[in-house]
Amino acid sequence: MNRFGSNIHHYMSLSTYKKALFRVEETNPKFDFPAWTFQQVKKPDRDIPNFTFYNKSVSLGILDVPTEKIVGTDHDAYNKLNYNWLFMLGNLERYKKTPYENIEKFAKGEYGVIAHYAKYGEEYYCFQEANHRTCLAKFSDIKSIKAEVTEFIFDSDNFKYHTCLKKLGFSIEKDKPEWLLGLSNGKFAIVNDDLIDPFIQYLQKYKISTLSSIAYKIKRYFTKEQPLYRFETKEHIKDLCWEIIFYQQKFGRV
Repeated sequence: MNRFGSNIHHYMSLSTYKKALFRVEETNPKFDFPAWTFQQVKKPDRDIPNFTFYNKSVSLGILDVPTEKIVGTDHDAYNKLNYNWLFMLGNLERYKKTPYENIEKFAKGEYGVIAHYAKYGEEYYCFQEANHRTCLAKFSDIKSIKAEVTEFIFDSDNFKYHTCLKKLGFSIEKDKPEWLLGLSNGKFAIVNDDLIDPFIQYLQKYKISTLSSIAYKIKRYFTKEQPLYRFETKEHIKDLCWEIIFYQQKFGRV
């Protein structure tokens, strides 16, 4: 107990701790408690940086997934903050002593492919099912599990645009195929997906002169304001940038 007791988090009750150790002994008496045993069971939408930008997916079919790369689950019973893998083993709701041969057959797909994992980058997460058997496979020192894999792909363009727009001071809502950009006057500008890149480039490069600024302010003074600015063609980009620059000058920010 002393050789790894310092790794047991305060949330783990003594009864859960004893149950987990008993299950380790049943599952794999030779288990040597590697570092991952005490690592957090990750939750995708909480622990993956910029999770919302993994908005595209593709099926990779049936793969042999390395158990060392299975780091979490989307099952809320097992991924609460600070829950580690030993805690998960101690709290498996349908745990029963399972012979190693059965776990090995599961991992090889001899009962059919049961597991389904979500892949984010190089990490895998239990996806809707097979939490119990995945956990037991890890504690059985099984190296890989044959499973269906869905890879979620990071939308780098979307992330780049969000980052640029935030630096420019916008509040942002994304509703495909449009971007809803908040202005400092409480109004909004809508920009289509295919215009967001040229719009950002234009706004970043545009230089406004004192004379043109005065002329635009006069123009705006005699123009009835609309509660919503919608820009759907490239010809509208310059007008939108003028609106933003006008409010940047007026309020000192977008």
